[in-house]
Amino acid sequence: MKILIINNSGIVSDNKGLFVFKAEGEMATYLKEAGNEVEIFQRKVVSASHSISTFNLIENGIKATTIKTFFPKILNYVYAYLVGIWRILRNDFVYIYYPGNFKWLGPIARILGKEYGLYLRGSVGVETKSSKFLYRYAKVVFCVSPIFTKMVNEAGGNGIDKKPEMSFEYKDIVRDREYVSKDEYSILYLGRIDLDKGLVELLEASKIIRERGYKFNLDLVGDGSPLALLKRKAVELKLSDSVSFHGMVMDKNKVKQFYLNADFYVLPTYHEGFARTLCEAMIFGTPVITTFVGGIPGLMKEKYNALRLEPKSTESIVENLIYAMNNYGEMGELAKNGTIKAGEIIDPNRLSHPEQLNKLLKEV
Repeated sequence: MKILIINNSGIVSDNKGLFVFKAEGEMATYLKEAGNEVEIFQRKVVSASHSISTFNLIENGIKATTIKTFFPKILNYVYAYLVGIWRILRNDFVYIYYPGNFKWLGPIARILGKEYGLYLRGSVGVETKSSKFLYRYAKVVFCVSPIFTKMVNEAGGNGIDKKPEMSFEYKDIVRDREYVSKDEYSILYLGRIDLDKGLVELLEASKIIRERGYKFNLDLVGDGSPLALLKRKAVELKLSDSVSFHGMVMDKNKVKQFYLNADFYVLPTYHEGFARTLCEAMIFGTPVITTFVGGIPGLMKEKYNALRLEPKSTESIVENLIYAMNNYGEMGELAKNGTIKAGEIIDPNRLSHPEQLNKLLKEV
């Protein structure tokens, strides 16, 4: 079968090749090795530096059709959709990462006599009428959270829970951590550095917590355009001796060590699809404090495997972190429940995302 994959992030171009996220490249590679012809379609992003997009499509023999960005914007979209239609006509099945800019290529594929599927991986706009229309006519909608699966099925679509792509496996689950109260705690945020992750509120909360006499260190691990702003904010709040910025960390062993060294993993995000880092924290038995937005309620249950934060609330972070420090034994019980949940999520008997999709395509 000829499969056209439309991901929702640009294909990065430099003098060494064309690059996408590792998980996207591995998806395409699996489908290709399973006997399919695979093509990835997206806009081209020219960049000399790309720490996240690391999978080289050219080196791995994956076909790519890239759209050069130009202005005016409306003409660029018209051109992109025309090229997209041309590629649909030369493929048998269209698989669209959603939400994304090229969502209407799905219904267009139906008009052209081709089936399409969706990979629902974000939370912005997923409950709109247009989204529910797309779910209804898709052959399948793979979802990163049971919350999204339920929503898709209630809209008349064929929603299926997707096993997440994880760097860590079932054998990595840590079940023997000890949770002993201490005088100073280690707090971790690991992920994309973005203001929508609630990191300004986390810094403001850290100042208040310290003023109330609690000792801690906060590790912020990740990269993103607001990084310089957050570093200035930390200096402004006089937190330089309590907050450490570590930048992007790709090494699995170093990532694992951050979780194992942390007493709490905090995610004050405003919106989320599947928070991979929440699952990683549970794998390593790190107590979780998070907002319950987007797909997170499909993973986390309040006071079972996490404490719940209110979005955009500095005071909520203050209250929950102080509670966690004062009740660390209870946080250990939440973390132990988290390892049980992590085991369910990454159960080795579950088919992977590429395996699930390939199985369905054999039935198309």
